[in-house]
Amino acid sequence: MVVGELFASTVGIGYQLTSNGQNLQTDRMFVGVLVITITGIILTSLLGIIERRFSSWKPENS
Repeated sequence: MVVGELFASTVGIGYQLTSNGQNLQTDRMFVGVLVITITGIILTSLLGIIERRFSSWKPENS
């Protein structure tokens, strides 16, 4: 979704990244990158928890 916002949107984090990058507002640009990074880490962790919860039949890899 963020990639779509980078190219074809007028709102959203992707648009803010593009706009701030073009206006040389690197501090604001890095805030957007940080938000995307933290969101990705949280979602990856949540999916790992859900996977462990619902795939109890799957053997553990050591």
